[in-house]
Amino acid sequence: IGGPGASDYILGVTFTFVWIDPSSGEYTDIDNNKKLNVAFREIYYNNKFPWGIGTRYPIDVETIVLHETGHGLSLGHFGKLFRTDANGKFHFAPLAVMNAGYTQVQHDLKGTDKASFCSIWAHWPNK
Repeated sequence: IGGPGASDYILGVTFTFVWIDPSSGEYTDIDNNKKLNVAFREIYYNNKFPWGIGTRYPIDVETIVLHETGHGLSLGHFGKLFRTDANGKFHFAPLAVMNAGYTQVQHDLKGTDKASFCSIWAHWPNK
């Protein structure tokens, strides 16, 4: 990811490409699971940031890869962002790998991440 603007604040991004029925122009849901059929996904990481491993800054690449892989498996963002007035720091509640921002190193899935994954994939393939 390069260029000015929003990419100055985006660490990584996952693009999802879906199938479209050529005769109707509508998105497809072949297995009737109420979800679009995914053709493929692409994940990109912003090279404007300093990357490291096991450190908050430079940005921990393993944390970002785990988060973007979650998007690659159909997970969305989770939790709410709060600012603590006493110290001005931001934090999420509940803390999850799939929070919509980077606040700390996270190499392990939290309960909310596991629950989100299971809610999507526990019955795959649909019968």
